[in-house]
Amino acid sequence: MAVESNKYIRYWDEVICQWADSPVPAFTESEKYWLEPSVARRGNSCVAEAIGLQPELLPNPYWGNPE
Repeated sequence: MAVESNKYIRYWDEVICQWADSPVPAFTESEKYWLEPSVARRGNSCVAEAIGLQPELLPNPYWGNPE
């Protein structure tokens, strides 16, 4: 379990660093799937729009202790 949580933490630490270093805050390449069109109730909106994700805000993957 610890190995998987370490991979998770390292991955998100890297995503947050890439986001912070970007001249224009946006989804990183590894997270671009959030911008794909959804087939949900909202028609052709992307997943980010459908669930309210905002690429200009700091990625916040943790809520509590990830381990």
